[in-house]
Order: sequence, then C-alpha cells, then structure tokens
Amino acid sequence: MKKIIILTTLILAGAIAYAEVSMPSAPSFGTPSNVTNTSPSSRYKKTTSTTTQNTTPQVNIPQQINTSSNPLKAELDSLAMSILRAAENRDQSKQQAYMMQMMDKGVNQMCPPQIISKKTPHCPPITIRVNNRTLSGSKCALTCYKLNGKQYDVGYCK
Repeated sequence: MKKIIILTTLILAGAIAYAEVSMPSAPSFGTPSNVTNTSPSSRYKKTTSTTTQNTTPQVNIPQQINTSSNPLKAELDSLAMSILRAAENRDQSKQQAYMMQMMDKGVNQMCPPQIISKKTPHCPPITIRVNNRTLSGSKCALTCYKLNGKQYDVGYCK
C-alpha cells in the first residue's frame, strides 16, 4: 500500500513539473480570478476594441565588458559558439565534449546555453545584448563562461 501511495505521489509530482516546464504561461490550480489584463504568453495587451503592442521582449546579459588580452579568449569563444550550435541542434554529446574542452583550458564555470526563438512570424525580432552589442533576429542563442574570475558572454542571432 505504501509503495502505491509513493508511486502515485511521484507520478503526480512529475506531471506537475512537466506541466510547469512545457507550459509556463498556463494557469495553475491556484490562479486567482482577478488576474491582470495582459496575458503572460502574449506581447499584446487585451482591450475591447483594439490591441496595443507591449514593449519589445529583451534578454539582458549582465553588463560586464569583456576586453581582455587573454590569448585563450578567441579559442574559448569559438568553443562556446560550437556549444550554442550543438544546443540549437539538440546534440547533448557534442555539447558535453565542447564543455569538457573548455574546462580543460581553464574555464571555471559555464552558463547553460539559452536558445530563444520567435513563436510566430508576426512577432517582432528578438533583441539581446551581448558585451554591450545589441543583436536581433528571429532566433538567438547565448551563453557565458568564467575564466580567472571574469565572465565572458557569447551569443549570436539569425
């Protein structure tokens, strides 16, 4: 009997966790009835007669200028770009291989790669900031790594 209760609890917890990850904007069981008039999954404000556009979505990377004379930086940036391409292609084995190469070269910490893409063609381009540069496109990828206590950001947009 205890095994059945534990198994049921684990299945329910897994289903809730899956629902939160795959549908983050879906209302949960405790959603109050007086929610705001802006849908979290929409960029447009809901009104009765017209729709007005909210602000452009923007992903901000911590403002840390990466000016360094480190000779490894170009090689590490190239490996980080390879990690982003592997993440975009959903190739975990290549991601791990590139991360191990970066760790072998002295990288202390890696940020998980983030792939951001437009949901529909009607959405405006995605805008990200990487090393005080503004990049925009329909699909963007970014990551960061720490080398000798300094954080270096790497990203691109298509």
